[in-house]
Amino acid sequence: MKDMIEKMGMSMDIPCYKNEGYDSYVFRVIYSALGQWCLTIAASKINEMDGVTKHHISIALNELIAKYIDLFPVLENILYSESSVKLSLHIQTVYLETGYLTLTNANLLQVSNFGDGLIFDNDFAIMLGLPNIRYEISGLGVLTTPKSIVLPVETKDFLIRDTLSPQEYCLCNFDSSDFSLKEIDINELEFFNPLSKKSPSSSWEKSPNTEFTIARRIKTRTYYRVINRNNDFYFAEMIEDERNGSLTAYEYRRDYFALKSLYDNPLRARVRRLDNNYSILSFEGHLPNREYYLLLLLAWPASNAFDKSSFIIINKALPFVGSVLNDIGIVIYEGEI
Repeated sequence: MKDMIEKMGMSMDIPCYKNEGYDSYVFRVIYSALGQWCLTIAASKINEMDGVTKHHISIALNELIAKYIDLFPVLENILYSESSVKLSLHIQTVYLETGYLTLTNANLLQVSNFGDGLIFDNDFAIMLGLPNIRYEISGLGVLTTPKSIVLPVETKDFLIRDTLSPQEYCLCNFDSSDFSLKEIDINELEFFNPLSKKSPSSSWEKSPNTEFTIARRIKTRTYYRVINRNNDFYFAEMIEDERNGSLTAYEYRRDYFALKSLYDNPLRARVRRLDNNYSILSFEGHLPNREYYLLLLLAWPASNAFDKSSFIIINKALPFVGSVLNDIGIVIYEGEI
């Protein structure tokens, strides 16, 4: 079994990092292998049709996961978690939303072979699909050389992101012409505190601390953008945000990051170097799906397949990831996790 894992790791160019535990390395290799199996299965032909159904891929991946767990029982608690999302469906979703897979008119999944790719430095790029010459696997991502990319994709286009800075984004969201006085009992509300040193999910208080903030009414699960001017409260109701597997889901988190950045208290991401190849990147909150999925193409979840707070990331991707996170108001710094 050790020989098998070593050969799989060599095939995907996934080295151990310094003092990495065996269980951790097994997880990283198997996690990446499941991604490669997903793309390989989608590239196959069934009944002379290009592409396969999501159900077919799920069955195949679930059988593989069961076999891997049978060989390596330690994986049971790492590949599965309390999340209701099955790993096989999660992997498919990440690939479909990031362009590795496309959905045909016949509702089949196909591997994208357009030569698209995201170049993130002079030596490496994320290839969308399965390149003819595989260079390196990182998390669920296929890394290759920029020379292999026929159609470079801009980061903003890949993420479907606007070009607004966190401050500009806040000023757009808090345009006073969109706000009005409303008969709302302030005592029924909790307010997001951008000045808090806690994680965003733990930064809600009974009174506002800043001019611009977000309020929530627990009873009705209603959220408002709020302008507080000398205790006169102006409200603009927030549209219910997508909370699913799509690339644009969980976008409301950007509002919190932008507010914290506006008040010079940005959300922090800590990085601790493991060796020359890898670091651990840890967050004080969860990311919107756009940045989360991008990380899964450059890193491995640290503790289990659904860990959204800590990632084992390749060092060469840190400058690129840092600039992407900075665009939504998150800063990276080195330090202990």
